[in-house]
Amino acid sequence: MSYPEFSQRVVALTGATNGFGAATARAFAEQKAYVALLYYDETGANRVAGDIASAGGRALAVRIDVTDAESVADAISGVFSEFGELDVLINCVGGYGWKATVEEITFDEWDSTVALNLRSVFLTCCAAILYFKRSNAECGRCWNRRGFINEITTQDSSYNAAITRNVID
Repeated sequence: MSYPEFSQRVVALTGATNGFGAATARAFAEQKAYVALLYYDETGANRVAGDIASAGGRALAVRIDVTDAESVADAISGVFSEFGELDVLINCVGGYGWKATVEEITFDEWDSTVALNLRSVFLTCCAAILYFKRSNAECGRCWNRRGFINEITTQDSSYNAAITRNVID
């Protein structure tokens, strides 16, 4: 299946070094999108970027800590600096960390899980919105895993940035 509307669009993905995220990155590259792999796992990012390049696509690997506002801002800025625009952000990063009951989980473990699954989506969407506007992105979307799609507009961007995949699940 072909989706020419993604040709030469800049797509940034978190969690794109394995599983669903890596498959999504490769699928966008097959549609001729420019793919930015926002990674924590350098080995995985290099592997996926290499696969995309070997298939004739263009990929950029950018280190990110999705729970840290400064790291997120720097990573998204780096994508924009490299490609001159940003059209789509896809949040695939997430996890449960510790499998424990409410009685067993510590506050630190809880905070880490919330930061990875909720704060990360908020931070990346906030950072991306700035560059969607600078790009005059026609599609300007944040996609959060599980297929939920939010169009970023000036009227409801704070609402869209607050939506997370765990709320939707």
